[in-house]
Amino acid sequence: MKHVALFVLVFSFILPLGAQVRLTETERKWLESKTEIVFVGQTSYPPFEFIHPRRGEYTGMSIELIRWMATEYSFNAVFKPMSFSAAQAAVASGEADALTGIFWSQDREKRFDF
Repeated sequence: MKHVALFVLVFSFILPLGAQVRLTETERKWLESKTEIVFVGQTSYPPFEFIHPRRGEYTGMSIELIRWMATEYSFNAVFKPMSFSAAQAAVASGEADALTGIFWSQDREKRFDF
């Protein structure tokens, strides 16, 4: 069975400004069933995701986009920065719900939904 992986950065470029995304009934029910959605991502992959060197906060384009989506869709986003291999393992094991970012490859498509 494939595990779900979100590449949320693509989401921001595909949608025109002001467009509304309509969730399916299944997607709405899944969001409603979650008290939080756990996102795992890399600690040092600027500008997409990284720990800010002076402030020590997890930030970047992907992180800010997920925060915006959490506000729009009323879910609590929890971020757990780690190495890329650990992040993939966390999603595969069910410890996390989604990756903050992942690029497609044939190998990855065998393990994740894009």
